[in-house]
Amino acid sequence: MDVTDSDLWKTYYIEGANLELYTETLSVSFKDMTFQQVAEICFGKLGLLLIAIETIKPDGEKIFAINPLDKSIEQRTRGYFIAGSATEVKRAFFYCVTCHADVKIPELIKECDCSRAQRLDVHLSALVNHAVIMTQHFCRSHQKANIEMGR
Repeated sequence: MDVTDSDLWKTYYIEGANLELYTETLSVSFKDMTFQQVAEICFGKLGLLLIAIETIKPDGEKIFAINPLDKSIEQRTRGYFIAGSATEVKRAFFYCVTCHADVKIPELIKECDCSRAQRLDVHLSALVNHAVIMTQHFCRSHQKANIEMGR
């Protein structure tokens, strides 16, 4: 089917109408980069449109920011993307600056040994943070109970 210039806008419209909002944890390779740097890599190398991020403070509070150009990416930052599928967005999770620096085709960006090891580090860090928060909660509850009992 030939698409004329006058029909080109319809093609782009249909493509855009098929896109959805997805979220994914950003690769550890993006840590300490600015949002703008990550957005450029996501668009140019991964074929993804990054529009916002969500970070989690140590106390568990979530901070959402739309297009925060100079904000640095922290570990466990979630990205919000306009994309065609969740599979496409996984590229932002698997991206490894060491293994994927020379990859020219976004579909070839898959999990590597580096990203697998980084994922385990992220899970371990999350477990430690959760344990710290639970311990703090337990200590506060225990102190409150002791005060109420007059100890």
